Amino acid sequence: MYSEVTPQVTIVTPSYNSADFLAQAIGSVRNQSYPNIRHLIIDGQSTDGTLDILRSTGTSVEWISEPDNGQADALNKGFARATGQIIGWLNADDTYAPGTILAAVEYLQRHPQVDLVYGNFNFVDEQGQVIHTHTAASYSLEKLLYAAIIPQASMFFRRRILDELGGVNPTLHYVLDWEFTFRIARRYNVANVPQTWGNFRIAPGTKSVQQPEQFWPEMIPILQQAVSEDAARFHRWGADALFMAHLLAGLEFARSNMLNPAQKYVGRAFEIVPVPSRHPAVLASGLYRTAMFPWHSAFRPHPLARQALDNLSQCLTDTPLKRDIGGYLNLCRGLRLVRQGKWAETHGYVTQAGHLIGRESFYHWRTARMLLGAIVKP
Repeated sequence: MYSEVTPQVTIVTPSYNSADFLAQAIGSVRNQSYPNIRHLIIDGQSTDGTLDILRSTGTSVEWISEPDNGQADALNKGFARATGQIIGWLNADDTYAPGTILAAVEYLQRHPQVDLVYGNFNFVDEQGQVIHTHTAASYSLEKLLYAAIIPQASMFFRRRILDELGGVNPTLHYVLDWEFTFRIARRYNVANVPQTWGNFRIAPGTKSVQQPEQFWPEMIPILQQAVSEDAARFHRWGADALFMAHLLAGLEFARSNMLNPAQKYVGRAFEIVPVPSRHPAVLASGLYRTAMFPWHSAFRPHPLARQALDNLSQCLTDTPLKRDIGGYLNLCRGLRLVRQGKWAETHGYVTQAGHLIGRESFYHWRTARMLLGAIVKP
């Protein structure tokens, strides 16, 4: 019998045709040093080797396999069966770092006012090799609006959140994790710790890799509703968050060569905030880095970065402000090519930039800062 000193932790794992990685997820839970863990796997009647893996787990895992309506439905089934005072959500292709669950329990016991805690996480490839370690900035609700994430593979929360708030939104397919944590963050106390707790797998065929542009049509209405419902709370950041969300949506549709929605989202961004508070050079630098090194490629160079930037530039031509951003974007692209010794291409982009923003803009301190970053940053 376990006491209050070792409260039960229930880990819920949704699964469907997860044979390639499920055993690693199970092993990462089984090998935790914490003694009181209940691992529930909710499978959607897989047709690959998943069921063979589940049958081989013995008593270390509780599982069911039956038809469901997708990941959200499986998660909510698992949350309904969870009995632990602390809950974790681990997708079937992700893993925990050793010692994670003990560290999370100890943190929540030392900080009874905290309802959800999360740590840093690694992006890993299909072989489980670390690609990039994502270090979370200090938590704030403002950052969660569009510039930060609470990763399911490194978060743990108290059971009462499910009792009071419910589970994930079953109507969502792409941003169910972000919406769930955003809903929690608006009502409960959230904290992050400077420890790496989870491993998030980037693999071909996953939603994050295959269809990143589809995250935004689900995310933006949720942001709009939150800003409308809680205007007093979000008045300082709401418009800026919606501006950036639409601009980034335009970028991702541009990456997918879908120009009509790209133009629509970019246009809507400037309807929300006609004159952004950020200097065009700052916006251009951020757009360039997101195009080149997006989170859904684990911040590695993306093979469609050039397409994304070419198409985005076409969406930034119909107003002087948009042309300024497009000009600085060309300048950033040109100066990045200096690192590769591609002088002819560099000259072409810099010349285009000069036509759009005027060469006198090159001497502005924000431009100098952007250019230095373009050349120096990896």
